[in-house]
Amino acid sequence: MKRLIIFLMVIAILIPSVASAEVLRPGTPKQFSVEVIEEENPYFILRWIDEESTNSIFQNEKHKDNLYIQVNFYVRHEDSVVMREMNFKYSDLKREADGYSRIDLDLLKLGIVDEPVNVMISSYNFKVRIGLTQRDILGSYTLYGSYSPPVTSGKMYPYNYASPWALMELDKAHEYNLIPESINTNMRDVITREEFAEVMVAYYESKTGEEIDSTGKYFSDAYNPQILKAAAIGIITGYEDGTYRPENPITRQDIAVVIARTLQKIDNSISLSYAPVAIENGIKAYAYDSVMFLVHNGILKGDENNNLHPQEYTTREQAVMLTTRAYEHFE
Repeated sequence: MKRLIIFLMVIAILIPSVASAEVLRPGTPKQFSVEVIEEENPYFILRWIDEESTNSIFQNEKHKDNLYIQVNFYVRHEDSVVMREMNFKYSDLKREADGYSRIDLDLLKLGIVDEPVNVMISSYNFKVRIGLTQRDILGSYTLYGSYSPPVTSGKMYPYNYASPWALMELDKAHEYNLIPESINTNMRDVITREEFAEVMVAYYESKTGEEIDSTGKYFSDAYNPQILKAAAIGIITGYEDGTYRPENPITRQDIAVVIARTLQKIDNSISLSYAPVAIENGIKAYAYDSVMFLVHNGILKGDENNNLHPQEYTTREQAVMLTTRAYEHFE
């Protein structure tokens, strides 16, 4: 009983302290740009405009030394990819007269690359975000602002920020026109319902050689012509309230449903009927046939423990890879 009383007293002390703690949130870098300086050992200059929230933190003597810029590097040369993140103290950055913050990056000296920068043969991709380390009675933690949009310098590939293990299938997807411009800047982002509709419309039109007529109003919150095309042929549906919620992520089982519907639209002889069995892996009943169909055809695969994770979200590259496998399996 005595221990319980002491525990409650500690909690009573902690809660007000945490509640009254100052919460500072770094802003998002704006107008982010990258310039390559061609010298004997070329280097990059990264520039951006800071939001007022970031400037306020930097001007606060209590917090300025805990503020830093995190640079995300993605360097690709053919099938070789380097992905790194590095933090640089904000107080070490250069401030230009026109209001831009600036950092000079020598990738060779930083150990990001093994050879001098060559923009003729390699692709260099950058994005930045601002971090703030804080400490309270519970310990230290880091708050991050949002990433800037990625910027590419050097050789242009048809897609960026892809995992090394995905390159072979993504190259095929590009050949089949399955990577819309809306997703090609960062293939490791989580794919949304809108983006996957675009992928599947590209699949359908590439396979059939026909452009879908998107005439009609289908959802109260979705006006992207690619979404309307997908709705017109019946491969996507919305919610009971008439919305499509295009910006929401899409689950693996819903991806399976949309792929299966598309296959049937192209070839109505395809059957998705499977004998009912115990639903494993948390697959919803409405998606079971579609998931099992893709599994049996080697399109959808589980992890090392054969778990399918049907209700988890997936990345753009994973979704495109599933679509590519279906594209190749069903001629």
